[in-house]
Amino acid sequence: MVLDPAGPVGREELHLIILSAVLVGIVIIPVIGLLAYIVWRFRDKPGNTAPYRPKWSESRVLEIIWWGIPIIIVGILGSATVKTTFALVKPPTQSADMTPITVDVTSLDWKWLFMYPGQKIATVNYAVIPTGVPVQFELTADAPMNSFWVPQLGGQEYTMPGMAMRLWLEATRTGKY
Repeated sequence: MVLDPAGPVGREELHLIILSAVLVGIVIIPVIGLLAYIVWRFRDKPGNTAPYRPKWSESRVLEIIWWGIPIIIVGILGSATVKTTFALVKPPTQSADMTPITVDVTSLDWKWLFMYPGQKIATVNYAVIPTGVPVQFELTADAPMNSFWVPQLGGQEYTMPGMAMRLWLEATRTGKY
């Protein structure tokens, strides 16, 4: 479901997932290739008379490579994640001209309560939102801590008693999420 986003927040999170997969691939593919090469090249063969020399010390070039590349990758991934996370704290920019809807979400014992203050209605365990309109979810809990997540729309926030969290989501197509 996460790989089929139905809203702008989900699309931004999919871009982060793809970036993460590419960066992980940059590390994993060469490491697996080197592992296979080292296992094949330095295997014990019949008639091997090479002396064992365990006094190898260090290689500054290798240490710079195997410490530098992960540091660069973590920096790229961290900066992209921070930039995207802070951008998603506001309503989606492509629908900034639309009036947002506010939904108060309260996690209760074994159920969710969705209250629509502007419409003066409430639902239990399901929420209905319009397509193409930004929705601001005000999240809190009356019971144990819970996790609120709509995978195709994006975003996951935890609800805790006495704490209010905010989550902006928008559906760009009709569906059940």
